[in-house]
Amino acid sequence: MKILRHSLSLGMALLELMFATAILGIALITLGIAMGRCVRGLSDSDHVNGAVRVADNRLAEWRAAASGPDGIHTGVFEGRQADGPQQFTWRHEIETTQDAGIFKSTLTVQWDHQERIFVSLVSQTSTFQK
Repeated sequence: MKILRHSLSLGMALLELMFATAILGIALITLGIAMGRCVRGLSDSDHVNGAVRVADNRLAEWRAAASGPDGIHTGVFEGRQADGPQQFTWRHEIETTQDAGIFKSTLTVQWDHQERIFVSLVSQTSTFQK
C-alpha cells in the first residue's frame, strides 16, 4: 500500500511540474511579445521625433525666406534631410487661397515609405511681409 501511495505522490508531483512548466512557458512568450512591442514603439518614437525636427527646420527655413526680399513662393518643394542616422524626405506645398495675402502651407515628412503629415496650416503673409 505504501508503494502505491508513493508512486501516486510522485505522479502528482510530475503532473504539477508539467503544469508549472507550461504556465512559465506561456508567461515567457507573453513577456517576449510585450518586449518586442516596446522596442518597436521606441523605434517609431525615435522616427517621429526626427521627423518633427525635420519639419521644424523646414518651417524655419520657409519663414526666413518668406521674410526676405523675395517673399513667399508658391509651388511644391521637395528635399531630403538627415537627422542622425535616419533619412527623411519632405514635401512642402504652398498654395494661394481665395483670400488675398493668405497662403496654405502643407508639409509632409516621410521615412521608410511611411508617410506622416506633421504640419498643415494656413498662414497670413502679413506676418512675413516687410
